[in-house]
Amino acid sequence: MRRRRLGVKKPGRRGRKRRWEPPAQVPVTFDDVVISFSREEWTLLADWQKELYRDVMTENYANLVFLGRADAKPEIVSKLEQGEDLYAEEQWDSEETEIPPRAKLGE
Repeated sequence: MRRRRLGVKKPGRRGRKRRWEPPAQVPVTFDDVVISFSREEWTLLADWQKELYRDVMTENYANLVFLGRADAKPEIVSKLEQGEDLYAEEQWDSEETEIPPRAKLGE
């Protein structure tokens, strides 16, 4: 049985070795991973869905704190800690925001 060294893949088709490279790492902020709901959307969620959302957002924030990526506590985390509803106060103005039409399959 032949062993391969870590970080080196099998030779390519032309006999060249391809080295393994880790994926590029980009700094992540809480705004990159947060999901926001409108007041209407929040009221449509079942209690278990709201609880799941709270758990996921709390875990995401804890992970960012652990990684040293949490600069300041986001407002949504404060609301989580206080048990408040977690919908976004600001709404998009549908008249001012243009949403592109969906592309048809095959185009």
